[in-house]
Amino acid sequence: MRAAIFFTAILIIALGAEIARAETDFTVHGGRWNGIGRFLAMADEESVSLAVTSSLDAHALDPGEAVILLEVAPGRDVARLSAFVDRGGLLVIADESEAVTPLYARLGFVRFDDPGPEAARLPSREGVYLSTPILEHPLVDGVGYLVTNLPRPFAHPGLSPIAAFDDERHLLAVGRLGQGEIVAIGDGSLFIDQSLELRENARFARNLLRHLRDRSRVHLVVGPGRVVGAPAGSGDRGAIRDLRDALNRVASIPTPPVGLYFTAVALLAFTVVYVAAKFFGNEAFQGPRTLVLRGTEGGVAGRVAFHREHSSNLRSPALVYRRTLYEALSTMLDAEVKNPAQAAARLRGLDESLATSATELLERLERVHAARSGEIGHRVSRRDYLQLVERGEALLREVERRTGAPR
Repeated sequence: MRAAIFFTAILIIALGAEIARAETDFTVHGGRWNGIGRFLAMADEESVSLAVTSSLDAHALDPGEAVILLEVAPGRDVARLSAFVDRGGLLVIADESEAVTPLYARLGFVRFDDPGPEAARLPSREGVYLSTPILEHPLVDGVGYLVTNLPRPFAHPGLSPIAAFDDERHLLAVGRLGQGEIVAIGDGSLFIDQSLELRENARFARNLLRHLRDRSRVHLVVGPGRVVGAPAGSGDRGAIRDLRDALNRVASIPTPPVGLYFTAVALLAFTVVYVAAKFFGNEAFQGPRTLVLRGTEGGVAGRVAFHREHSSNLRSPALVYRRTLYEALSTMLDAEVKNPAQAAARLRGLDESLATSATELLERLERVHAARSGEIGHRVSRRDYLQLVERGEALLREVERRTGAPR
């Protein structure tokens, strides 16, 4: 049964390579297969303070924070994030588009348009490749391989490659820059919902979230999101050269012996043959209809319809909505709102009954968030979910009416 689920998930990713490009990527809501609702739910489960944003003020970033660049709009300011890292920040670069080219150029990266002729590719599945870990690291703990969709690998002499397609093209690498850290990922689709249905990819996502857990806040940039402003010192051209030199000189993690690398390649080749054999020998896989999501309309109705077809428990979209509610309140009140107490304190200035109503709703969502499997509150029915969202939307409408601030 597990094997059947595994191969079905891989097929969905393989058949959806072109469809993913036609739809809006990295949507928070709507139940689309290339959304990121599952990753956001994982962040809640791993107690990571993750904020989704389409506008990042680099000047306001604290060294104790982290940034994940998943979908960035073109602009020169993105390159200035190097100064944020130098001061102690953690930067995850997962956008493989041209928008991050200025940042990669400033940091001394070399980029490739494809995984190369030696990459392990699934036969007759255009754009789907397997990458194997070549170095022990917490990011790939328990991960045998990663399934990628149209990846764009890279190379950097100062970073330690963790997963690669060959000895030159890397999918995942880490390194230090000044007081901070960089994690480079050559495939943003590792974050989408259908990719995270694969056990190995999901393990990597959880490992990454646990790596970010100690950060005071993690900003996830989608949209495509704009990066504005500049951290202190970023305008100093001499400092920028020092940053690039520091990254090039960084002491990388010892690379594995040549024998270990070729052993990993051999195991990966066996995996490709095994997976391909399952593809072509099983009548269960019959074309793109496996991609159809019932209830593909957007908004609350789409999320409920999608999860109703796949699970009787709507806890996952409830956790996503919890985070959305906090982010909306923070934006509208122009102050950080991360828990019911903060919401009550901010809203009492508007109306006491409004503060009480918000506290009751957020405390209910906190109980859902804290509940473990088998405990009361872990399961959220369709009716409960609709009630939570209805109350949340009414709360936001009232706050918007009283403050005049859009969500």
